[in-house]
Amino acid sequence: MTTHFSVPLALMFSACVINSQSTTILASGQRQPASLVTDGHNLFWANTAGGEVMRLSIDRRVAEPMFTHQGRVHALTLGSTHLFWAIADSAIVQAPLDGGTPNELIEIERDVFSMAAGDHA
Repeated sequence: MTTHFSVPLALMFSACVINSQSTTILASGQRQPASLVTDGHNLFWANTAGGEVMRLSIDRRVAEPMFTHQGRVHALTLGSTHLFWAIADSAIVQAPLDGGTPNELIEIERDVFSMAAGDHA
């Protein structure tokens, strides 16, 4: 199951986990984070200014770049086995959720700010 968040990402990354007892910051110092999605085990987001697709293991709470040098990443979504993202004015890209080499699916000429993937992706 993919969960998409509509909360402003600046708030999500400055105070990401909130309960009645405490607030836990999961990632800081991100460069224009956008398009936060989760598969229930990891959080994925784009650092638009940094050209990075990021991953944070919910169990380990360690944020790391999955893919770098991706240009202005605007939209992320998850399929059952792949992560998809849009690079502004360039392409829709896919890569396996466990890492690997990104693969350009299609060239685009406009910015894509939202997209979805089905179970057959």
